[in-house]
Amino acid sequence: MNPEYDEAFIIDGGISLNGNVNINGSKNATLCAIAASLLTEETVILHNVPNISDVENFNHILSSLGVVINSDDDSLILQADNIQTMISEDLSIKLRASILVLGPLLARFGKVSCFMPGGDQIGSRPIDIHLDGLVKLGAKLENVNNQIVATSSKLKGNRIVFDYPSVLATVNILFAASLSSGNTIIENVATEPEVVFLIDMLNSMGAKISGAGSQTLDIQGVEGLHGTEISIIPDRIEAGTMMACIAATQGTGTLHNINLGHMAAIVEKFRDAGINVKEHKESLEIDASSGVLPVNVQSVPYPGFPTDLQAPIAVMLTQADGLSIVHERVFDNRLLYINAINNMGADIKIEKQKIFIKGPKKLSGATIEALDVRAGAAAIVAGLIANGRTLINNINHIDRGYSTIDRQLIGLGAKIHRSKSGAKKCL
Repeated sequence: MNPEYDEAFIIDGGISLNGNVNINGSKNATLCAIAASLLTEETVILHNVPNISDVENFNHILSSLGVVINSDDDSLILQADNIQTMISEDLSIKLRASILVLGPLLARFGKVSCFMPGGDQIGSRPIDIHLDGLVKLGAKLENVNNQIVATSSKLKGNRIVFDYPSVLATVNILFAASLSSGNTIIENVATEPEVVFLIDMLNSMGAKISGAGSQTLDIQGVEGLHGTEISIIPDRIEAGTMMACIAATQGTGTLHNINLGHMAAIVEKFRDAGINVKEHKESLEIDASSGVLPVNVQSVPYPGFPTDLQAPIAVMLTQADGLSIVHERVFDNRLLYINAINNMGADIKIEKQKIFIKGPKKLSGATIEALDVRAGAAAIVAGLIANGRTLINNINHIDRGYSTIDRQLIGLGAKIHRSKSGAKKCL
């Protein structure tokens, strides 16, 4: 892409953030819920849907299948009563979540074909777990002209043990098992809140799934599912990103529309970093006016500290007085943003999947790229800290996961605005 024409964020940093911010609905829960609408011909209504490009792109995929989609403010109304079962290559490669059509379409129609999914280039994320699980349920798989073609006369329940607790694989096999005949046991599943939300949604549609929140799920297949109406859970990753923005600038703030049960590991890590966090029924108060302490962080599957917050908290820790160590244990290519942060004045060293952060370091404004959704969030944290002006290019990546981040930050006192004129015209 030519940066002269890309949208960019321009941030004049060095300002302490203070105030109130509302948290939007969960990106990942929304994508799962949209995919679930493929399991029934009846209407599915979703509320508290974030206005992000990943949702828009996934809606394009479903529309291409024939799903009728209507929107009203932050709600989506979906009906998949007359649809096809093949996704084009150009739509498949736009979004990692495109793989989530496999389970529901195969279970409902006995056939589906799609291309390998796209998404962020943050490391190896093989789909073998998805495919192996479908085979265990009786699917036949072929590679036809680089397409994944899955067929089955009728899926049958089985015992499935995942090699790794993949969120998307857990979701895909849940979809397929819900309409299979007989009983399915899935072990070593993901326990993320977004998975628990989806199980609640599927059960409200008539599925029979038990074990939500544990690493073993028991699914009794049913003949069919019906429509439902449900509200998307708050986005814990967006909440953690806002916490990092406030804390990095030694500010104070209150986050509203929070599910505290989903935030335990995040809240405790911020407290370990010396930040005062007060919990209320559906809100969190953050007070980082005394600064940030060094802390060690390991990003691991839920209920541990989430990999999607590894980059924002690492940038926040450049302001801590001492040595912090951050260990990325989920994705093998998620540290590419470090060089840009070092170029702004940070002292971060990489050793394999660990980064060693010496602080506090004054950061200076620069022109940087948003390499993916969460690296883009880290770039924003850096820009808020830095003295002078920071320009962040390729913010289409940020728009994939954060629907109102510039407006949220402006509400906290940040000087940030979106520009369509690009780097050469803005600096």
